Amino acid sequence: MARGTSRPLGYMSPQQLERQLTSHLDDIDSLGATVYELLAGKPPFYTGQIDHQIREKVAPSIAARRADLQISGTEIPRSWEET
Repeated sequence: MARGTSRPLGYMSPQQLERQLTSHLDDIDSLGATVYELLAGKPPFYTGQIDHQIREKVAPSIAARRADLQISGTEIPRSWEET
């Protein structure tokens, strides 16, 4: 993503949120949030103080999010959770 452009809050990296120098790693962070949403049904951080949650850098596991949202179906492979 070009410098100076912004993402929706839930897809920002902690570095972007703090207005620090960004790199390609911020795009990887956003990709991770997108994949998480595809597998869990919601982005890693979507309610409450999203900026605080992003700074903490800890999202619930995909399995836990799916359970909270009562999403059933095929279990997410452990390799995706670790990714």
